[in-house]
Amino acid sequence: MHIRPVKHTDADMLFTFFEQLDRETNFLLFEPGERNPSRQRQEIRLQQILESNSERMWVVTDEQRISGYLGLRRGNVHRNRHAAIIAMGLLQSCCGQGWGAKLLQHAESWARGHQIHRLGLTVMTHNERALRLYQKQGFVIEGLQKDSLLVNGTYVDEYLMAKILT
Repeated sequence: MHIRPVKHTDADMLFTFFEQLDRETNFLLFEPGERNPSRQRQEIRLQQILESNSERMWVVTDEQRISGYLGLRRGNVHRNRHAAIIAMGLLQSCCGQGWGAKLLQHAESWARGHQIHRLGLTVMTHNERALRLYQKQGFVIEGLQKDSLLVNGTYVDEYLMAKILT
């Protein structure tokens, strides 16, 4: 397995990956079937990312399937162009093998080379594994969003986290 930028030819693998990811975890924003309800919409979204000056996506793959991803979206106006928001997810079979740390390090390296000074993210407060990973990679909790999400009928808090790249 390795990390590489997403390619246009990844649309089918991404569709399959996101379907499985959203079924496997309640720690992400999307519920099953909500992210991209069709392969065609996945292709359109992928094309938008590939053509964007402010978005990037990397995948963990063995070229047969995608097992993880990290998406980055930087600000698109002068006052927030130095900052980027990231989101990531790994299939359960890929967790605990260091791929999350490698994705974060890859994104940070890219960000440093593209004048990004701040990386931000949100994480559910009870997602202890992700929280440990982010803290280990130098992210700090900056705030708390109470009742930020509604997951299975229960309101869930999220931490706002960031890492300043010096």
